[in-house]
Amino acid sequence: QYGFFEDLDGWIRRNARISIILFNISRFREINEMHGYHFGNRVLQQYARRVYQVTENEGHSYRIDGTKFATISSTLTIPELRDKYDRFRASLREDFRVDGRKILLELNCGALRVDSTDVNSQTVYACLNFALEESKNRQRGGMVEFRNELNAANHRRLEILNTIRESVFRGYAGFHLLYQPVVDAETEELIGAEALLRWQNDRYGMVPPDAFVPVLETDALFPQLGDWILREALSGAARMLKNHPNFMISVNLSYSQLENPEFVSRVLQMLRETGFPADHLCLEITERCRLLDLELLQRVVVNLQGNGIQVAMDDFGTGFSSVGILKEIPFDTIKIDRSFVQRIEESETDRKAVQGITGLASIFDNRVCVEGVETAGMRDILRHFRVNSFQGYYYGRPQPMRELQKWEKPGAGKPLA
Repeated sequence: QYGFFEDLDGWIRRNARISIILFNISRFREINEMHGYHFGNRVLQQYARRVYQVTENEGHSYRIDGTKFATISSTLTIPELRDKYDRFRASLREDFRVDGRKILLELNCGALRVDSTDVNSQTVYACLNFALEESKNRQRGGMVEFRNELNAANHRRLEILNTIRESVFRGYAGFHLLYQPVVDAETEELIGAEALLRWQNDRYGMVPPDAFVPVLETDALFPQLGDWILREALSGAARMLKNHPNFMISVNLSYSQLENPEFVSRVLQMLRETGFPADHLCLEITERCRLLDLELLQRVVVNLQGNGIQVAMDDFGTGFSSVGILKEIPFDTIKIDRSFVQRIEESETDRKAVQGITGLASIFDNRVCVEGVETAGMRDILRHFRVNSFQGYYYGRPQPMRELQKWEKPGAGKPLA
């Protein structure tokens, strides 16, 4: 691992163009449980030899940790590495034997092309880990290349991510929160807001969160940023309680925060530091938390609720969220994804889908918040179902806290400008 980072930093300093792949073995724990750890070590040794044989003439290979390996090549392109990876992966399926036993190894792989000095090895590694997780969870082990384009202005995504990572160490420069109103479905009174992370600077302007948050969530520094987000949200929401005593602040969580054994105690500490009441905080479990062990997630949720904190399932109906998760995890609220209501004014199918989800929520005694409410017509239809709260552009776009403090509900069914 140390050799990987030292060599990678050296290549970057020399402004060399290099291709990197990061790959690991899926479900290796099953091999250890079935055959024992001694045999598992023999598997890794044999596997490492195969890796070396494939790459010895065209790249440098490294064992990072566990079953995670990396290869750096200054001669091969990403398509050439993809071809090598596919053939290597196929060979492990066809004939990989240890002590006479045939073992089936399944791999995942992320790839990245580096040709810039405006990055560092930790940023590169974070991007590789993101691509590796995408390979595991969305491509069934097929190589995923981290795309380095961001927008029409040809800003390089890798350089932007490097700047954003460095901002965390510079007092979170460029980071700020916006708040999107949440209203009571019946009265349309303001009852809360969701805190949303944003980042911008003079060189790159406003960078959309989807361009950096998923990558940062695979980075070891994200729990530090997550603490900053929560502390800022609590401090801002405390000002709302003076005029809105029922105000709830919602904050998204990442799987890297939830898997930290000290996470709950850190949340409670921040509540004490800010003086914010625990029962006015709602933590949202996002779709990306599918990477967590279900038992671990259940323990964390129950622990949070035992301390008065509410927990919501965000983006219900997409990816990770399912009927099974509602059965296993006692969420206080489920938030119906905007994709279910975009066409609800003209689609009977979408209306039936929302009716089904709200009926399901009532079985598990979950409150329901609908995201993406953009018109009075959508509001009126949704009021026929068991919905407790609305969130969407009809009630307000994400806005600074000073604007939220002046919020007024839309009058006579007219959308906000």
